[in-house]
Amino acid sequence: MPSITRRQLLSRASRAALTASAAAALAGCSPKGQSGSAGKGSGVKLEFWHTQTQDNKKVLEAMVERFNTTNGQGISVNLLGQQDYTNNNRNIMLAIQSRTLPDITVAYPSMIADYMKAKVLAPAEEFVDGKDGLTKESLADIFPAYLDDNRHPFFENRLLSFPFTKSVLCTYTNDDVLKAAGKAIPGTWDEFSAAVLAATDPAAAPPRKGLVMEVNPSTLDGWIYSNGGKLLAADNKHVRFDEPAAVELFARIGDLFKRGAAYQVPKDEYQQDFGAGRAAMFCGSSTRRDLVGRAVSGHHHWSIANIPQKDVTHPVTVLYGANICIFRSSPEKEKAAWAFIKWLTEREQAAEWSTKTTYMPLRKSVAQSPVMKAAWQKDPQGYQAFQLLPFAVPEPQVGGWQEVRDILKEAMVAVITGKSTAQAAMKDAAQKANAVLAG
Repeated sequence: MPSITRRQLLSRASRAALTASAAAALAGCSPKGQSGSAGKGSGVKLEFWHTQTQDNKKVLEAMVERFNTTNGQGISVNLLGQQDYTNNNRNIMLAIQSRTLPDITVAYPSMIADYMKAKVLAPAEEFVDGKDGLTKESLADIFPAYLDDNRHPFFENRLLSFPFTKSVLCTYTNDDVLKAAGKAIPGTWDEFSAAVLAATDPAAAPPRKGLVMEVNPSTLDGWIYSNGGKLLAADNKHVRFDEPAAVELFARIGDLFKRGAAYQVPKDEYQQDFGAGRAAMFCGSSTRRDLVGRAVSGHHHWSIANIPQKDVTHPVTVLYGANICIFRSSPEKEKAAWAFIKWLTEREQAAEWSTKTTYMPLRKSVAQSPVMKAAWQKDPQGYQAFQLLPFAVPEPQVGGWQEVRDILKEAMVAVITGKSTAQAAMKDAAQKANAVLAG
């Protein structure tokens, strides 16, 4: 039996602390005190803890208000903002202990697995397959990867939640720089490395490197997939970080850093560097394209393409983002919560959500929507990202994966800073990750 790591001890201590101090913590940081958009219905009242901010929050508020006034069932949804997914998950865990859960929330798959373990989740399959569920045609209209992202291997692949805020990992390219360097948008990993090196020019104004990178675990997951690797063994209890595909990928990125063709920046800075011409490419979420567009501001032509591939005949990228779920309460509230989710993810609302935010459309048929077509005329990179969805696969849905993500990130940082070889870093990461998944 593996020894307990310091990370596991801290995690267990944190859970114990949450249990012991739930009431006090909720009194100090309860979302109940936050402003929301209460509906006017006189029937079932629902609480929806969400993580949208700024413009996206306004879009969600307007859509919820429309549902509240038009659903005809007396259902009213009250939105309660939670700052981000980490804070939301912490508050959910506290609410489990104090039995003050909301009716609906958003969370990543690994978090949803923890809610299922705590026996507080109402699995989405109960509603999707129920009397007021989805027709076969409606279900087939949703991209398979979206649904796969909500099926959990430790719970017999049951559909526990429903897709909501989804995005796809892609490559952003400065087409003018690549053209001047005599390179096309790269398809393979070898082409990508060659393009990164060719686009690097210390004498440019401003000095330019081929790749800027924010070390994001989802990007690393996608890169391992696209280099022919796997993240988990068949038992979903062991990682495959120390296998050739992952080690080779980390070594390749480390080499680009060593040769001065790539550099690392903190989160949210890579868009500005790309827009200013200090970097020719980066890999990131399709949701960043609005920030990229503002940063580029017409200074150069840019595109979105798939991430580099080991085998371009079998392309793959990673799907990420949060899902929406229902907590156990009463049959009336659970039914009302599903009615809201079903409405929110219908074609009309799916098109509105996608065009007014930068999230990917949930349904294939949205591509035929006049609203969506008009939006893509102004946002061609959005359509380029949409075309990648058939190749997208989910990240692991197992409990503990949020912690494993941090381990993978630490390994990449060790490689690109020269503190470790790729092989040593990935061997160490595998050992740490396996200990977490066994805990």
